Amino acid sequence: MNSTEYELFVRDIQQILLKAQALETIRVDHNIKLKGVSGQEHQIDVYWEYRIAGVTHRVALECKFHKTKVDLSVIRDFWGVLDDIPGLRGVIISPVDFTSGAKIYAISKGIGLKVFREANDADYKGRLRAIRINVTARFPLNPRLQMNLDESWLASNLTPQRQEFIQRIKSTSEIETQGVIIEDRDSGETIILSRLLDYLPVLELENISGTHTWKKTFINGYWVYQSSQLKFKLSSVKVDYEVGEATQQIVIDGSDIANTLVQDALEGTLLFVNEQGRITGDTELEGIHYY
Repeated sequence: MNSTEYELFVRDIQQILLKAQALETIRVDHNIKLKGVSGQEHQIDVYWEYRIAGVTHRVALECKFHKTKVDLSVIRDFWGVLDDIPGLRGVIISPVDFTSGAKIYAISKGIGLKVFREANDADYKGRLRAIRINVTARFPLNPRLQMNLDESWLASNLTPQRQEFIQRIKSTSEIETQGVIIEDRDSGETIILSRLLDYLPVLELENISGTHTWKKTFINGYWVYQSSQLKFKLSSVKVDYEVGEATQQIVIDGSDIANTLVQDALEGTLLFVNEQGRITGDTELEGIHYY
């Protein structure tokens, strides 16, 4: 990364921070010139205008792509620019820290000092970086469905179509589930047979070993084929099933969440930012007074 690339990097991170603070941003520009009262034009690395309560604020971001601590002379030169442009606030941003003299001078002139750089392992010292969650899932296995018809109803309503269906079930030992529902006309409940596994209790079981049974009885329940409206009155349905269990560990890693460090060099607060716009760290301490 060179100086220009660093300026663009700062601009992009700045855009994320501004969006998170919900400020009414008017403009964020890179590499512009502003004329001072002296008539001199000053180059501004990143320029930001925002509005609060109808009042427009202007901020100049001076990017210093240094490898060693930024010293007093840089702060003093930047103050010359700010002093020549009334109403312009200033922040100096660098990938490294600032000398003690630079910090003292910046405080006296109301200049903000920030560190924008790639986050590393040491930055997370004393902070929660990774969360490991063990998730155990239970699920029903090998369901065996048995439907018990209301024999007295069937004797009075045994049509050739119903007779054919019963013979087919007896010969195949298989029950069609697609497009089939169970209607409990007393309670108004409808069970979708293709999703019968969703109705089988698994989480409530203290012991999952062995065979379990789910049964429902009816006074006014019907087995209905929605496509043909073929229906049978039920006395009950029963499902025998086993329960399986699987455990998976989910890791939420801070290195995936945040890849950019934003540090206030004067107050010491830290923010961690990723490219998708997620911000973690000392968000409550930074708040809207970031600048």
